[in-house]
Amino acid sequence: MNRKPRPAPRTSYFMQGFLPALLYSTETELDDLGAYLLSVSEFLDRQAASFRERLERTSKEHGWNEEAQDHYFQMYGDELDRWTDGFPSTIRSTVLLAACSRLEEGLTSLCKHLEQHEDVATPTTWDSLRMDRGLKRSAKFLRRNFEIHPEDHSAWAETLDHFQVRHCYAHANGNVRLMKAEQATKLREAVGRLSGVTIDDVEQIQLDTTYPEAVVRLMKQFWGAIEDALADNGPVGPTFWP
Repeated sequence: MNRKPRPAPRTSYFMQGFLPALLYSTETELDDLGAYLLSVSEFLDRQAASFRERLERTSKEHGWNEEAQDHYFQMYGDELDRWTDGFPSTIRSTVLLAACSRLEEGLTSLCKHLEQHEDVATPTTWDSLRMDRGLKRSAKFLRRNFEIHPEDHSAWAETLDHFQVRHCYAHANGNVRLMKAEQATKLREAVGRLSGVTIDDVEQIQLDTTYPEAVVRLMKQFWGAIEDALADNGPVGPTFWP
């Protein structure tokens, strides 16, 4: 990723200035997002199990036959579905949206901070890249100013694919039919390359239980690579990592 290494390696792992704190903040928030996902998932599993047990206990206490039991369970089927399907689905898409937003905001803040720092030269300004958006704008800023190439990292292409899925949730609540034709095509191509995400028969995105955790893990990996590239970069590294 870093194609312009510093002339001499850093002498220690002590960091100075605001930039390392910004990098740490984004890393921490991604960690917190992973912990949030685990905590909420465990809570939902407990609630679903408790609800099933309550239904079964009530059925046994009344001594109902199989037909009566089925009728009773059907009465509360929608509520059980909320714990086993509805709420988990919401959590998965929420974590995806939050992870993508945190990564994009972190990269944008990073670029703007570098531009404003008096000891860092940025011939290509952030405003001059207005025609680019999101991750690609940040990547172009880092590439042109410091020869840091995020697209060289193995996680880059997959991260862009996750952002295609995120775009559909952000603008169409996961409903592919509501997307513009060009965007829908890009989304289908992205979904075809990803694991843990599908598009069902009614054109709704479906995320499995492994998907959000994999997204957070990938973005943490990519963010760590950005930090390493900056620390070992000639124009940036010595200023913040002596």
